[in-house]
Amino acid sequence: MFDSLEQVNILVGNMDKSSISDSSWYLENYSIDYPSTEKVKMIEKYSNSASVEVYFGSWCSDSYTWVPAFLKIAENTSLGKELSIIGLPKDLAKREAYATGKNILKVPTFVFMRNGVEIGRIIESPIENLSDDIIKILVSR
Repeated sequence: MFDSLEQVNILVGNMDKSSISDSSWYLENYSIDYPSTEKVKMIEKYSNSASVEVYFGSWCSDSYTWVPAFLKIAENTSLGKELSIIGLPKDLAKREAYATGKNILKVPTFVFMRNGVEIGRIIESPIENLSDDIIKILVSR
């Protein structure tokens, strides 16, 4: 999609990791904030029947930082099995077409689901750190 405000092409809609993995920002941030082995085991333990919808902006610096870091964790746990990656336009009014009923106001937003029910979100950036925020969401329900 062409963003007429920014005069650049942006990624929108459903995609897989290969759509973004060759970006310089992806490679720079792929290994930041990677959790300890103990935390990876906890994420694995509590990720049963969980799925994650990753909403991001290919125009957003927070997405540049946190989406690659999250995807590395997902690839090394069961979270990677049920993962959707959705690029959103900058224009809030146009986002509903790609995130129906999700009310995504800030990106990235990681929506955690279990058995079709939302159990938590990480919005824009982690509160503590990425792995601890993921664990809190997964353990809470």
